[in-house]
Amino acid sequence: MKKQNSIIFFSLLTFGVHIAVANNYELHRDELLYLALGHHLDWGFASVPPLIGVFAKVAMAVFSDAAFGVKCLAAFAGAVLVVVVGKITELVGGKEWAVFLACAACTFSVAYNRTAWLFQPVVFDILYWTLSAYFFIRLIKMADNESTKEQAAKQWLPLSIVWGFGFLNKYNIVFMVVACLAALLLSPQRRLMWNKYFGLGLLIGFIIIWPNLFWQWQHQFPVVRHMAELRNNQLVNVNLSGFLISQATMNLHAIAIWIAGLGICLFGTTEKWLRSVGWFFLLSVALFMVGSGKGYYTLGLYPMLFAVGGYAMEKYASRGIKITVILWMVVTSLPLMPLALPLLNHDKMTGYGQKVKSIIGDSFLKWEDGKEHPLPQDYADMTGWRELADIVDRAYLSLSEDERKSCVIFCENYGQAGAVLHYAQQNIPPPISFSDSFLQWAPDSLNISTFIYINDETDDIKKLFEEVVEFDRLKNLYAREIGLPVYICRKPIKILPFYRDKVKMLKAERL
Repeated sequence: MKKQNSIIFFSLLTFGVHIAVANNYELHRDELLYLALGHHLDWGFASVPPLIGVFAKVAMAVFSDAAFGVKCLAAFAGAVLVVVVGKITELVGGKEWAVFLACAACTFSVAYNRTAWLFQPVVFDILYWTLSAYFFIRLIKMADNESTKEQAAKQWLPLSIVWGFGFLNKYNIVFMVVACLAALLLSPQRRLMWNKYFGLGLLIGFIIIWPNLFWQWQHQFPVVRHMAELRNNQLVNVNLSGFLISQATMNLHAIAIWIAGLGICLFGTTEKWLRSVGWFFLLSVALFMVGSGKGYYTLGLYPMLFAVGGYAMEKYASRGIKITVILWMVVTSLPLMPLALPLLNHDKMTGYGQKVKSIIGDSFLKWEDGKEHPLPQDYADMTGWRELADIVDRAYLSLSEDERKSCVIFCENYGQAGAVLHYAQQNIPPPISFSDSFLQWAPDSLNISTFIYINDETDDIKKLFEEVVEFDRLKNLYAREIGLPVYICRKPIKILPFYRDKVKMLKAERL
């Protein structure tokens, strides 16, 4: 198969498979939040930079079904990732076999299939990291060639642009920038940093990210508070051994390829110009280790190693070894693909999970709380939202016409609020929540006579309304929020000053 044919085949396969399963489950709770951001575009949000909101807005503008639209954008990013991997392979000198192996490694990856199935900053982050690797490798390769040495420094311009937009997508691109620059400083190629294009590139990148930095400053840097919460609530369950094990297992299907790629970068005698790439990989991993990052934070590093590893396999491995590597990819990835794509319904997925657990352990069934559950967390986070929105619809319709005029719908977290906003069928008031970016949009004061309350904690609300009646509960056994009650609250008692003071206090703390 010719180089270009391999790139086209594997990119179309990636896109087609993701589109085929796009509607098999409901939207993820995070996807519901990111869709909501598309209704409130700004230069920053409570937990993420602004670009994911722009992508959501594009999906809503282009597609009649916004949910399918965001799935298409994520799948497209996954397909483009394959294309960039193919181009990096060509850049380092790979031909037909190299491109085939590299693109196949990307397409058969359980990890990359999973990220391209979810509309989250992660899939775009991986793409930005891989695009950065392309321009970084192009920079050092051109500098190593006498005929292109004079033009090499110009690669700082597209590289800085990619870094800038990557920052507007996910802040952890900073780790890549630091690792790239440090890798150059540790090599003779450090001379590439002492020219006008390096300075101009930094200026362009700063101009791109400046609006978000200014927004962060205006809002007292909510990203710092978000990272502190993340460390306390989620990263506390991350340990060094688990992080290192995940590096070996995330792309186990292609371990021979990416290890070969890393080996060539660090020890190749005729590929010494790739030393900076090897240092960049090691320094990035070290930074994430020091920062107690989750294992998947390094996913943006491996596509470039697929590319270099494909080149190494083509150059040094026999035909038999290359065929064995391909068979290993197929045998180890396809049985695990239900962990990456929603191929099985809930009943079958729980049974499948128990079978796989007996072979590879229970790590994929452990949630952020560190405990094992019947379903992977992502699957539970894509379950029950339509049912919840239907309960809220029915609760709203049960109100009298006068009650609806001053009805407020309150949700405890952004997943619930996003579900009501996206899945509700009736013309109901937009939900209010104090969770994540919904706090930014919460009005400072309200006229409340009837309250639809979605939360399992009622101590405060029973003090603020004379009548608090449970309307219904979420019954889906596979939903993460199974048993979540929906209340109708009437006859308020000093709710207005309580709400006003609560919003004022929370906004002062977080925004």
